[in-house]
Amino acid sequence: MLLAELEKVNVRIMYKTVRWER
Repeated sequence: MLLAELEKVNVRIMYKTVRWER
């Protein structure tokens, strides 16, 4: 359960980073 939430947060951070990099 905790892993799922952490993964979701990681995905959001990665997505934000990609958008910032572009």
